[in-house]
Amino acid sequence: MQMMYETIYKALKEVGLDNKYCPQDYLNFFCLGNRETLSGEDNSAAKANKKEANTPQVSPLTFLLS
Repeated sequence: MQMMYETIYKALKEVGLDNKYCPQDYLNFFCLGNRETLSGEDNSAAKANKKEANTPQVSPLTFLLS
């Protein structure tokens, strides 16, 4: 991730936009892993809602900010 941020920063600096924009404006990182239950918890409810638990929760503002 750090390397990617540095690459974007260098490109912004080349065109003189490093003071106007930051690398975070152009890069998003997402964790696509499965959720795990804490040890000792009953995960039968988690299994019952497996499809719902793996459904991405997107804020309506996400599309406006893209």
